[in-house]
Amino acid sequence: MGRKGLRGLMALLAVVLCGAQPVRARGGPPVWTTYTTCHGLASNAVSSVAVDSDGHVWVGTFGGGVSRFDGREWFTYSTGHGLADDWVTAVAVDNDGDVWAGTYGEGLSRFDGAQWTTYTAADSGLANDWITALAVDRSGNLWVGTDGGGVSRFDGQSWQAFTPANSGLASFWVTALAADGNTLWVGTYDSGLSRYDGRAWGTYSTGNSALADDHVKAIAVDGEGWVWVGTDYGASLFDGQNWRTYTTADGLADDHVKAIARDSQGRRWFGTAQGVSVFDGIGWTTYTARDGLAANYVSTVAADPAGDLWVGTLGGGVSMFGQPRELPQPPLPVVLIHGWQDGERVEESQFKYMARWLERDGFDVYYATGISPEGNLYRNAQKLKETIERAKANGGASRVSLIAHSMGGLVARTYVESALYGGDVAQVFMLGTPQAGLDLWHGYLLRQIVRKPGMPSLQELAPAHTLLFNRAHHPRPDVPYFLIAGDYRDIDVNGHGPPPLHLPPGDGIVTLESAHALAGPGVYPITTADLHGWGTDVSLLGLPSYLWPDGTYNTYMRNQLRIGDRGYEMEDAVGEESATPVRQVHTPSIEGHLSAGQSVTETVAVDSRGPARFYLIWEEGDLSLTLIDPQGRRIDQREAEKDEGVWHLSLGTDIVTHLESYIVEEVSPGRWQMVIKRDDDSLAPVSFSAYAALESELTLTLSTDGERHRRGQEIIITATLASPAGPVTEA
Repeated sequence: MGRKGLRGLMALLAVVLCGAQPVRARGGPPVWTTYTTCHGLASNAVSSVAVDSDGHVWVGTFGGGVSRFDGREWFTYSTGHGLADDWVTAVAVDNDGDVWAGTYGEGLSRFDGAQWTTYTAADSGLANDWITALAVDRSGNLWVGTDGGGVSRFDGQSWQAFTPANSGLASFWVTALAADGNTLWVGTYDSGLSRYDGRAWGTYSTGNSALADDHVKAIAVDGEGWVWVGTDYGASLFDGQNWRTYTTADGLADDHVKAIARDSQGRRWFGTAQGVSVFDGIGWTTYTARDGLAANYVSTVAADPAGDLWVGTLGGGVSMFGQPRELPQPPLPVVLIHGWQDGERVEESQFKYMARWLERDGFDVYYATGISPEGNLYRNAQKLKETIERAKANGGASRVSLIAHSMGGLVARTYVESALYGGDVAQVFMLGTPQAGLDLWHGYLLRQIVRKPGMPSLQELAPAHTLLFNRAHHPRPDVPYFLIAGDYRDIDVNGHGPPPLHLPPGDGIVTLESAHALAGPGVYPITTADLHGWGTDVSLLGLPSYLWPDGTYNTYMRNQLRIGDRGYEMEDAVGEESATPVRQVHTPSIEGHLSAGQSVTETVAVDSRGPARFYLIWEEGDLSLTLIDPQGRRIDQREAEKDEGVWHLSLGTDIVTHLESYIVEEVSPGRWQMVIKRDDDSLAPVSFSAYAALESELTLTLSTDGERHRRGQEIIITATLASPAGPVTEA
């Protein structure tokens, strides 16, 4: 079954209740306890379960990565933590305690307790990257079954591949593995069961034995050396001499046997498409969802050292059968705070996807309303306080976690760092927050401040204002801040490297320098491969942003949100600081108005070679931009699609309503023409701003002869032009 088919099946089966208590099974003291995404599991579609020597349970999932349960909390590892892929098909623990995770198409990952290492067919002796099964033998060898590549063995130093071409393995397509001491049993897709004792291979099939079917789904070796084989026609038992097959006629829940395990009492458990059956050697007992099992479609079964049984299902999560256990405590409510301007309903905001992920993972989600660009930070923080009070009253929690996007982070800080604060915030995640202001778009911001003097939030985004803000406000040491800042240079566009934005390091709106402009014992700067949220679609050209897809959420937020104020797990996730940003200089801004059908041609002078960005910014209507270079070549959107040296952008953001831009990798010095045309027929004139931005290593710094001056007093302003080598004295 392909990924799309599994997702559809997951949707049908994923009818689970967050916070459901253990259900007592019929006829005995053990009970079923079910864990789902609501409790911290990565996904309710479970592929595999393994238990390490410490009793920690490792769960592989389809699409969610690998989750670890320590008996109290779940912690999930995904691609952002170093896992090869989130589509995990098999997990195993070796004799050294390392955890192995096989993925379908991205190879094999090993976790040594500190970091993940990935092996692929391209860089190791792995047969191929489509892993279907894992097993560890008595000598510590790892055996890897693949889809189409046979079996690989890894002894810790070297790899060896076994295929029908170089051994007696029955098929290239392996479906299941089991180790009996140093003897390996291999289930295949269409050729029965192979056995390897370290010297020779042998195969059992329907043609030479009483095996129920040649399509093997599961294998288990019990303490007596007997081999159990799961097929679509029941479970076949081989005692070394004879075969016997058990079916629904004997008491098995269903003939489609997906998983087999033996518990500490010697009982055999069989996962099927209609529940899980246990055989004690005499009789059969079946458990289904009606008895407390998470779901009837069982994908994997494993027993832990304490005698408890773990049953993974496809859509219902994982169930434990044993002594009653306390479920993890419900996580703290989460309050979402949007940026400078966004919808009043979370479904219409940039948080629409993240809200769904949070609710899927069992969080109560609240969206701060009433926060508006017409209000200043303190007034908006008052609105935030109202939402926090509502969240606490509804759920009974004394604290909440805050997730703030863009300027919403300054609103969160105003609440936490002012007299408004009620001691009720456990942690704050700030995504692309301009802690030092919008230095990248400072010129445009100043023009907006002049145009809209009644909108104080624009002034609060200016670097000069945030400088004063940071002097008056300081992070509280008891409230951790996670400053998540994107760097477009870390994004890989279809294997061709980062998008050619030629901007200072940052997310396209907020620079890394600004987003990480806070320090303190509880401040954690994190660098991700994200762009800023781009309008309500939250993505630019399908490239990742903080709010879509869920990579940043899975890597840096999901686990920490669940831990809440009980500890911090971010040390291993902190990204590296970026290099000193390249400065940009602007040509003089062109301001104007266009009526319906009107066009205007403006000229900008470019006096140096290198990358250049040409911008057209407006608020209403439908405008378009075309460039004409000094040689008379016309550059429009169609031409940009053909020219690898030109990149065209057209987007809207929470700060810039409409923006069209051309990024030219290597401009020719001279006079460039910007042809601006209005394409809509609305009667009202549309105002616009247009300019070009070039890279420069020069900086201009202004200083005065004092911080305070009396009215009418002369102020001496000194301007210093500097290069990386020092001041430019001849300027």
